[in-house]
Amino acid sequence: MSEKYRADVDGLRAFAVSSVVLFHAFPNHFTGGFIGVDIFFVISGFLISRIMIFQSKLDCFSVLDFYFRRSKRILPALMFVLVGTAVIGWFVLLLDEFRQLGKHILAALGFVSNLVLWREVGYFDNRAELKPLLHLWSLGVEEQFYLFYPLFFILIWKKQKLFVYFNLSVFVLSFLLSILWSENRPTAAFFLPLTRFWELMLGSALAYFTSVRPDLLNLLRGRVYSDLFSACGVSLLIAGLILIDKNRQFPGFWAVLPTLGTALIILGGESSLLNSKVLSTKWFVYLGLISYPLYLWHWPVFVFGRLVGISASDAGSAMLIFFSIVLAVCTYHAIEIPIRRSPKGARFMISLLVSLMFFVAMIGLAMIVMVGPLHSSASIDRLVTAAGEWEYPGRLRVLHFKGHSLYQQGDAQLRSILFIGDSNAEQYYPRAELKLQENPLSFNIVFATKGGCPPIPFVIERSRTDCAQFVKNALEYAERAEVEVVVIAAQWLGYFGGKHRIPINHSNSPESISNERSAKFSDSVFIASPEYSHVIKGMQDIILRLISLGKVVYLVGNIPIGDALDPKLMIRRNIFSEHYISLNTEGVAVHDFMSTYSVVDFDLRSIAANTGAHFVSPTEFLCDQFRCPGLTPDGSVVYMNSAHLHPKFVRAHVFYLDDVFRPQRIASD
Repeated sequence: MSEKYRADVDGLRAFAVSSVVLFHAFPNHFTGGFIGVDIFFVISGFLISRIMIFQSKLDCFSVLDFYFRRSKRILPALMFVLVGTAVIGWFVLLLDEFRQLGKHILAALGFVSNLVLWREVGYFDNRAELKPLLHLWSLGVEEQFYLFYPLFFILIWKKQKLFVYFNLSVFVLSFLLSILWSENRPTAAFFLPLTRFWELMLGSALAYFTSVRPDLLNLLRGRVYSDLFSACGVSLLIAGLILIDKNRQFPGFWAVLPTLGTALIILGGESSLLNSKVLSTKWFVYLGLISYPLYLWHWPVFVFGRLVGISASDAGSAMLIFFSIVLAVCTYHAIEIPIRRSPKGARFMISLLVSLMFFVAMIGLAMIVMVGPLHSSASIDRLVTAAGEWEYPGRLRVLHFKGHSLYQQGDAQLRSILFIGDSNAEQYYPRAELKLQENPLSFNIVFATKGGCPPIPFVIERSRTDCAQFVKNALEYAERAEVEVVVIAAQWLGYFGGKHRIPINHSNSPESISNERSAKFSDSVFIASPEYSHVIKGMQDIILRLISLGKVVYLVGNIPIGDALDPKLMIRRNIFSEHYISLNTEGVAVHDFMSTYSVVDFDLRSIAANTGAHFVSPTEFLCDQFRCPGLTPDGSVVYMNSAHLHPKFVRAHVFYLDDVFRPQRIASD
């Protein structure tokens, strides 16, 4: 016996998977489609808890049987997709992508993809478009929930009050954590299970009240209420699709739209007009039945399709959707159904699943340590390897200052050369270390830097609320007596655009940005806007103050940037070309770069001229009259990605910074 099948819930699954697939296919049109995952969470919590409650009422619920049935449901299609992804990856991926795919295969088998992806997120991580198994983070969240929830369920199910209080406590704590972390730790909030469990618990609560306490819903019985619930639920889902995008703090409060909407549709019941006439129709139900393999296949298909040259046009995206559906149908009928309906006993199925998991795990391990991809050669691998090399902080020691970590190297009793900025300041560490080794008794170096944090007054990165206070403390450290040279460097172009904010108040005091929540913000800092002029004046005032204190200040301009300088992006892949792999080593045209940088360059030079600071122009050194190359004449890489110099190049060739380290440049007492 089993709980009554609800076709409308499969129809709701169809809506969820369609939202996700359309979001990945047409991200500019379906900006909120990723809420389909949250719809899945509520549906999953409802269906699984419904089965557990039904079996417990018959006194036949077994945790081991639950794990077995769950594995039988999840693993076959998953392992088929993992093997298929590994095979296609061997033909399509580059060395580092192939190694990372092997790691992600192991993570998927252990249902910890979300944890691995969370740990990988960083400034120099591979782009999402290069991770064919990125979407499996949601499967990790689900299975981590089901690893523990059945154990608590069987322990406290018969104590109804305790069961209700436990579920309510988990729901409330997880929801509050989701709200808090969505603002302060957005990456953790997105990937970690603790901020997602409330969504599954919402589905579980729905199963409890519909299965165990229908008396509480009697007042809301009837066709009118059912239709009202479903209509309100659909309205919330549509609102979520329209109002939510990747710039929202998500999950947090915004996740209430898709989760509550899903709960209301389920609560409406299969007899409601929407559920019976739309969600329960044949095509909706069938799409819901193949939703799991479709979700598994669609993202690898999109990643590999884009990599081999299928365009992101509407026609190209539609083609990839078609391929995904074909693979999902084949997987459902050839893998899922036969195994689910197999007459073989539990012992045989467990042995089969364990053996297959071991086989797939060996494939993943071999990809990491033994086997390379098809398109692997010394020249290609050299570019791939260079793209991931970064030496900072190297041999620098942590220097604690007012709750923040600065980094120091050399004799602390000597005069300091202080670097302030973001990762574009950190990229100069190899050269600084070399000059320190040449003159160990002349100075020490200190880096007051943080990747993604602009050393610009009044500019605050939306996702880095700690930057303002860090920059304030860095500037305060610069005023210390032992600091004699201050080098300010950044990816200046990265901070004059739509994703950064500045306080409207026009105080030139760094203290005015120490509390982001108390300030009002403009949407962006546009060149030639009043806000931009305010920022430039603030930079000038800060440098004037440092110079008035006797500091020697160097203001380092932007390095040339562009995808054509990225070693990985020099490698072009196109399955429709005569050669799948080709190299583009032309670099960036000076005219193209300066067309976007010239105003900022002029203003930085003006700041230096007006304050007495020394302006350093990397562009004049890194470019010739016409182009900024990504490779040296001997074929060595200049950059490690599109916006950072390679550490070996910096160490050996960044002569334009050497004036900073000359002993005669350091003021004497």
